[in-house]
Amino acid sequence: MKSKKNAEKKPLSPIKKLGILAITILLVFASINLFWIFSTYIPYNNFAAKMDRIEEGDGEYVYYEKTLDGFSFHLSPPNYLDFSSFLALSREEGHIVTYDSSGNIDSTNGIGISLFIWPDVFGNFEYGVFFVDEANDIWEQAMIDKNLNYLPVKENIDNDELNEYIEELISDNYEEIKALMDHAISFWNIN
Repeated sequence: MKSKKNAEKKPLSPIKKLGILAITILLVFASINLFWIFSTYIPYNNFAAKMDRIEEGDGEYVYYEKTLDGFSFHLSPPNYLDFSSFLALSREEGHIVTYDSSGNIDSTNGIGISLFIWPDVFGNFEYGVFFVDEANDIWEQAMIDKNLNYLPVKENIDNDELNEYIEELISDNYEEIKALMDHAISFWNIN
């Protein structure tokens, strides 16, 4: 038979309750940090391993770049506890715009194309392509898959005119987009 002393439990003191709460908060915070480190920070560090670290503003802004075989690779690392970041790739010579004496756009060297890649925490990737040509009023972004198929976003799913236009941009610039994708896959070892 249990003694009366053992059957009655004393309520926890406020100090013990605060201690338990503090330990719980610390464990949750540590778990979030560990999840972020393994799911985001380490994978992006692996992508950045072959790139040059660039610091601007006394180290306040850090990014990574590498120029190789006529292509510019860019990595914007995630901020602390931020799960969003990206990899980007474009031609080394970039998109050139010339202006007239009044500051108006005179011409460009053609359409500029950049490939954006968003790794997720499970090792999957989303791809996007950005088209720009100021002289011809082209400023379009499109989601694509690894095989360069256009993936209309929810907001544009029923906009046939826009979808046809973007599909035409992708088709007209297929070889350039494919070259960007091939170099990204090779450089960053994307499966």
